[in-house]
Amino acid sequence: MTGLILTFAKPKKAQPVEEWQKISADDAPPGVYSPNMSAEDRELWKAKLVGSRSKCHRIEIRKTLSGSQVVVVVNGNMAHYEAAEGWGSHWKNREALAHGVKISANGAMIFTPTDWTDLNRAVMEARAILDRLDDPAKTKATQAAIRAGKHPYAPVKEKV
Repeated sequence: MTGLILTFAKPKKAQPVEEWQKISADDAPPGVYSPNMSAEDRELWKAKLVGSRSKCHRIEIRKTLSGSQVVVVVNGNMAHYEAAEGWGSHWKNREALAHGVKISANGAMIFTPTDWTDLNRAVMEARAILDRLDDPAKTKATQAAIRAGKHPYAPVKEKV
């Protein structure tokens, strides 16, 4: 895979947590979500693996677009899925859930043509990683790379 778009590196906090928690939007009560990271990190397609314990792998992708916090959840094959509370009525069975994509935002999402292309690239890249996670022979190595903040498809730098 070339031209990787997702990053699994955890962004550094831009300000102390106590200061960040005081942020309010338009006189709303404190607690309104605003990312605590640099402007450069907000521009990245940040990815996080979830569902490792349940073996129902999902990748959450986050990015700030036009002032909105966009979250895209890409599901793997969900072979170990058992109907449970909290998944939402539209996710009642594994067939409906497998390889599904859910997009949420805290406001209007405005995509430039580049953003739209990048969103599709990010989803396809997440699906390729989920295929690796769903392959028992590749699961551990893929999880280890992600836990280390590295992309599973990134070339390995050899020590000289």
